[in-house]
Amino acid sequence: GYCILGSLGGGAKGGTGREKLKSDGVNPTQWLSSLEQATGQFYKKFPDVEISPLLAFLLHNLFQNKTDDLGILRTLLRTAGGLDYFYYDQTASLNDVQYEGRGGSQLLKRETSSFGIVELVNKKSSKRLRDVLIHKDIAKPLLILLARVRGKILFRNDSNVPLKLLGNLYDGTHVVLLLLLE
Repeated sequence: GYCILGSLGGGAKGGTGREKLKSDGVNPTQWLSSLEQATGQFYKKFPDVEISPLLAFLLHNLFQNKTDDLGILRTLLRTAGGLDYFYYDQTASLNDVQYEGRGGSQLLKRETSSFGIVELVNKKSSKRLRDVLIHKDIAKPLLILLARVRGKILFRNDSNVPLKLLGNLYDGTHVVLLLLLE
């Protein structure tokens, strides 16, 4: 967990000083995307590693209206939380049966979204993440901060921020909010 925090800028050395967005100002850089994937896979494989400091760091950033690290939270919920079927980029190409399946239980969503690709869910990591979110009182503040940040994105007064970035930030925040509610 400390290496991840150090890479994000929360360690004793103050971070790497690298940019988190590509030059287009919209998409995350390759190192941040790789860090997101590695974090999710790490906590899926090793669920006994303490995750609450990372979640506290993400909470602190959301409190300061920093949304750069929401991808870490999204990937953590999807991968370690067992919600891989909730991949929102694929919804544009779903057929009618898959749309209807999205309205059912988690098993039905998983079955209708995967086209027969079976992703093994680590039930221990999913349960551990849920327990940390609920029993360490992280879930409620996280939901409140996500809703607050999502609302503030729409009313930014900064004219230098591209509209596409604002739309991506709003959509990404909304997806993380939905993942937490799932």
